[in-house]
Amino acid sequence: MLARAPLELRLCLASFRGMMDFVFKPPLHLARHVTVRTLDDAAEFARTYVGPRLPHRRDRIVRVIEEVSGEASGRAAARMFRAWVLAEGLLAEES
Repeated sequence: MLARAPLELRLCLASFRGMMDFVFKPPLHLARHVTVRTLDDAAEFARTYVGPRLPHRRDRIVRVIEEVSGEASGRAAARMFRAWVLAEGLLAEES
């Protein structure tokens, strides 16, 4: 079925595959009772977070997460996301 999907859709799904595989261990517990377990969760949180103090950094992190292609880039994106939530004061408890 995926082979019949348009090329653009197949490329988009392939780019998200690496993002979904990465898991935060332990999960990050953020303000507003949000738990981030995967890079997919992290990207969704960053995309929808209103009022960041560092909007350009947030936008860059979303792009980096979306471009994850393997384990090393996934770890780097996770570190960037965690640093961003710390800088924004969004980490509810030390994970």
